Formats: sequence, structure tokens, C-alpha cells
Amino acid sequence: MGSELTPLFRTVRLTLALASALSVVFLSRSVRAAYGTKVAKYFLVLAATQFHVPFWAGRTLPNMLAFPLGASCSLSLSLRARF
Repeated sequence: MGSELTPLFRTVRLTLALASALSVVFLSRSVRAAYGTKVAKYFLVLAATQFHVPFWAGRTLPNMLAFPLGASCSLSLSLRARF
């Protein structure tokens, strides 16, 4: 049973990790529009070097399923609306 589901789990985790990475990039673009290029670069370096975001990005946990839309995209949309 486990070996038949392995490709499906890999696909789901890769899709989730890609969505998380794209949401962080979307957030960094909003940070760049609001605060400038230098701050956006620092934000990307900080986000990439923290342990928990890259490690948990592809895990199928409820908080990481909500991360791309709930945290990153909603925060970036609110930044774009303010500035």
C-alpha cells in the first residue's frame, strides 16, 4: 500500500513546497514595493536562512497547508493595499 502512494505524496509535497516558495517571493515583491529593494533582499535572505520555513514548507501539516494563502499572500496583499 505504501509504495503505490509514494509518487502521490511526493507530488503533493513538491506542489506544497513550490506554493510556499512562490508565496514568499510574492511577499518579497510586496515588501520591495513598500520598503525598497534593499529591504526585500534582506527579507529573502532572512526567510531562506531560517530553519523552520524551508524545512516545513513541503510537509503536509495544517499550518503549512495554510501558509501560502493565509500568511504570505494575505500579508502581501495587505502591504500592497497600504502602500
